[in-house]
Amino acid sequence: MLTGDVFDDEGNQPDSVTITISDFPDYYDIPFVIPTSQMVNLVLTWNLRFDDPFDPDSIAIAATQPLVDYINSLAVSEPMSIYQIGSVFLASISKLVEPSQVSLIETNIWIDGVIAEPAPESGLIYGNKYKYFTTDQSYVMVKQYGS
Repeated sequence: MLTGDVFDDEGNQPDSVTITISDFPDYYDIPFVIPTSQMVNLVLTWNLRFDDPFDPDSIAIAATQPLVDYINSLAVSEPMSIYQIGSVFLASISKLVEPSQVSLIETNIWIDGVIAEPAPESGLIYGNKYKYFTTDQSYVMVKQYGS
């Protein structure tokens, strides 16, 4: 990402470096931003339409890594979609339970320890425009409602 005098939404200048390209006899200084990460914590709460004895741990095991992969695949400044998180969850559990039987998908997201709400009238959660989202399995919790 090229930069000159850029600032993030909080007025901070992002980490950047300048490289020099030499094309003798000319030299060109090229500044660019070095994107850094924002840690994401995700708690996804789900429930089913029926009261069938079902192991909620198997749902958590099936869904956690695909959710991690989705978050880690987002590019610098790309927002998270709570709708895409729901779609990833449903796809990941489809071999265990029919997705049409899911009656609740609720997501709670923290970015760098601060609760993050979707932008008004959207399902998009934005982070810092010069950073990217990252997480791992220890920061993602998938749990059944009431447990």
